[in-house]
Amino acid sequence: MWQLDGWGARVRIGILMPNYDIGPEVEFAAMAPEGVTIHSTRVRSGVMPGAAIDRLARAFAEPPAIDDAAELLAAAPLHA
Repeated sequence: MWQLDGWGARVRIGILMPNYDIGPEVEFAAMAPEGVTIHSTRVRSGVMPGAAIDRLARAFAEPPAIDDAAELLAAAPLHA
């Protein structure tokens, strides 16, 4: 059965995700209205779940990993 692949979407949204978190892409896609697709790239943080939330947040935003991931996502044909 043929399914949409994202190229014909009226809006393509990009998100940066921590490497250990597997749920948000599905959750964002479930909330997106028809014609909106979600595309993600992973950020290697080096910190695993279970760490304090401030440590997780700092590790996620630490260069160069966040910069590398943002550069990869920015190269995709996204709208936001």
